Amino acid sequence: MLGLGGVLVSLAVTVAVVSGIREPRRIAALTAAMCCLAPVLDLVRLGPIGMLPVALCAVGCLVPWRFRGALIGAAAALQPLTALFVLHLWVTGRRMAAATAAGVLAGSLLVLPGAAWRFWSFWTGRAFDAPERPPLAESNLSLLGMFHHLPVPALACWAVAAAGLLAVWARMVRRLPPACAVAVTGLVAVLVSPVAWPHCLVWVVVAVAALVADGRTAAAAGVWVLFLPWNLPPVMLGALAVLVLLAVGLPVRPAAQARVVM
Repeated sequence: MLGLGGVLVSLAVTVAVVSGIREPRRIAALTAAMCCLAPVLDLVRLGPIGMLPVALCAVGCLVPWRFRGALIGAAAALQPLTALFVLHLWVTGRRMAAATAAGVLAGSLLVLPGAAWRFWSFWTGRAFDAPERPPLAESNLSLLGMFHHLPVPALACWAVAAAGLLAVWARMVRRLPPACAVAVTGLVAVLVSPVAWPHCLVWVVVAVAALVADGRTAAAAGVWVLFLPWNLPPVMLGALAVLVLLAVGLPVRPAAQARVVM
């Protein structure tokens, strides 16, 4: 029950902040729709911690609060793939907040070095022996997981593809509306991570809400339908994540309209 309540609270906060909706009934309706998505249903089973870093990143990037950097640092301490949001703050011009986020993350590693090291090494290290762990290789939907399904040197291809995607991301987030930039950063973090499981695609919630905020309701509905619980294999979910990334990131507004929240 606590897991469900935690997911719902974090989900509602994320929907409200990203979509910009202020009417409680519309927030409740959109939150209820998000509860039908497969990654959200997985989070209910796994516990509330997976949704909390998403809410912290949404608030930290989109709400003009002096301690926004601390929220991003706390999110990265809870879930390693959200560490990309430290760079998100930096490349979008919020250098002081990025430094604060990095400091909070480093502090968490110093305060709880044993637990933090075990968590981060589990997140990264398990991915690199995936060929020897068939269940892990099959459930990994990141770029590395997708390359493991192809007759190519997976690590080398992943390194090149991840570097290229990060280079494109760094240019893209400067031009996107702030809500879309947050969604793009979350999706890129999932794809470039050494390992990502289906519940990590909870960033689809941010993508749908960002498309609603940007007035692209048809695209938002299409993304929502794609991630209903169709029981698709993880490698296909990874491919769908790339499509969502393109849907959110390519129809870019002029730079003058894509203002960053300072």
